[in-house]
Amino acid sequence: MKRYPWTVVAVFAVIAGISLVSLLKPPVYYSEHERRFLAQKPQWKISDILSGDFTGDYEVYLTDQFPFRDAWISLRTAAERVLGKKESNGVYLADDGYLIERHTREDMDETVFRENIERTARFVKQAEEITGKGKVKIMLIPSADSILTDKLPAFAVGLDQSELMSRVRQALPDQYVDAASILRKHREEEIYYRTDHHWTTLGAWYGYQAWAQETGIPAWPAEAWHVEEPDYDFYGTVYSKVHVKVPPDRIQIYIPAEEISYEVNYNGGERITGSLYAYDKLGTRDGYEVFLNGNQPLVKITRSKGEAAAGAGMQTNDTAGNLLVIKDSYANCMIPFLVNHFNETHVMDLRYLWPDIPAYIRENDITDVLILYQTVRYSNSSLYRLEHGK
Repeated sequence: MKRYPWTVVAVFAVIAGISLVSLLKPPVYYSEHERRFLAQKPQWKISDILSGDFTGDYEVYLTDQFPFRDAWISLRTAAERVLGKKESNGVYLADDGYLIERHTREDMDETVFRENIERTARFVKQAEEITGKGKVKIMLIPSADSILTDKLPAFAVGLDQSELMSRVRQALPDQYVDAASILRKHREEEIYYRTDHHWTTLGAWYGYQAWAQETGIPAWPAEAWHVEEPDYDFYGTVYSKVHVKVPPDRIQIYIPAEEISYEVNYNGGERITGSLYAYDKLGTRDGYEVFLNGNQPLVKITRSKGEAAAGAGMQTNDTAGNLLVIKDSYANCMIPFLVNHFNETHVMDLRYLWPDIPAYIRENDITDVLILYQTVRYSNSSLYRLEHGK
């Protein structure tokens, strides 16, 4: 009993110490480990205080700016694992060393999803009036929790992405590319990273096969590629949410077996390079940015005409036309497969760009269009800019 007051004093001392550190340390704007911007101290307003918004915003701010945040995340995950939990911070601690991001119905926005389908249908009709029927395709890529279901904890219940993809396919039957089926066939292979939310280059390779089958364009066979695996330990975005000790991923890079020259033009001349890969990104925290230097507003890739992958018997086609890819980050590692079938490949990320797309199609002699998104992102990110040029 005599030691009890000292226990209370110690607890209050810890709380006071953490509070003091919170007050004195400058706010952190970006978390390298979590790869996101952190909440900043909200400005108080009488209306926000009365509505309760200020309290909620301040709670988020305190959580994001908590001292030694990374260490606490690791400690929390370790404690939950000791208690037998198979999920932490929205991440399944799955079999075979996989950390799989969990998606639920709350991760989608039904109104946005419905509007996106309608906008996509209107855009397809408008684009095909320029390119010709059958020249516009849409591909939705399911996330790992929808494909690697055998690795998930027992009784794991998530978002039914097959239902979402089915609704898009029903609205656009002639344009839809079914990537999910081929991914399910190869789910025993490493088609998703263990520590990141993206598919691997092998997964994108299978997506490329599905696209080629739908478009009637012959896909290059495996022998047309040389696969590089840089000496780089990759820990991705899902790892950053839990900081649990697992083996790192390896990033694979597919290079044509026979040399082909490219010009990669970022954002209208901001940067011009001869490689589809930004190898310097392998020395940074987000190695996935090795593919096309991460997410960029606009990239134009020109393949040198007349070159061929003769050793594999695959001839490039100088009259193949120009491709436009409208995408999120899932497309980045698939684009190196697509570019060899076109003279020019134009890549748009509508999160950072507000173009008049029909005008762009006309001005750049676009002959083919591919809309490629991860399914959950397509369901909750408004594609207003798809049909409303600035």
